[in-house]
Amino acid sequence: IALNIKEEISKKVARKGINALTKDEKRLIPVFIDLDNEAYKNRLREIFRAHPKNALKNFDYFYQAQVLWDETMAETISNYLGGHPGTKMVVLAGIGHVAYGYGIPSRVKRRIDVKTAIVAATGDVQDPAMADYLLFPAYRPKPFSARLGVLIDTTPGHPLTIEKVMPYSPADVAGLKSGDIILKMDGERVTSIEDLKIDLLEKSLGDTCTLTIKRRRRFMRDIVKSIRVGPFKEIMYHRHRLLHRG
Repeated sequence: IALNIKEEISKKVARKGINALTKDEKRLIPVFIDLDNEAYKNRLREIFRAHPKNALKNFDYFYQAQVLWDETMAETISNYLGGHPGTKMVVLAGIGHVAYGYGIPSRVKRRIDVKTAIVAATGDVQDPAMADYLLFPAYRPKPFSARLGVLIDTTPGHPLTIEKVMPYSPADVAGLKSGDIILKMDGERVTSIEDLKIDLLEKSLGDTCTLTIKRRRRFMRDIVKSIRVGPFKEIMYHRHRLLHRG
């Protein structure tokens, strides 16, 4: 069962607040949204501070969007359980939506009288009190994920612009700079962060990609850069050695 609200609504709230929604959009969200949990608000404030600079500018809007997710998921859960008496339901959600019961669990209980239990993997938990049960799975290395090492400006209507290049990253090694506009990957036009992510999904360990970028200088032609997409740590190590050699 899909629990979440439409992505375009949550993104709009995160940038402009609930009051910016149209009447038709407001019909798609829960009637009552509880914003009064100060402990939850303080936890989310710390998360907000960790977001890339300028990605989200208003904490209150960020908080409203998070709570809107929680309330929508809680309403979907309670509606389903209310229509299926005796049913047990397993909800898969990020730890931020369930920790301490602040997000989804408390809002489900506000709507329907059910017992809940929070189960979390220890890798996601900073405080054992965040969950009722903790899992201790055997260690497995993460699968390879191709990365460039950049933060992208995702403002709607803006070109695909590099906001920040991470030090010693593949992008840094290749000479990409903040302000560069990504036009193509491997000769194919990219116009959104989703295009970029899909292209990177097809890359394997040790692969390279070719980026065509526009640098904001008068009369400067488009620049083509070849970038090795991983392994990330190995690239950082070799970059560090080059900078400090001799």
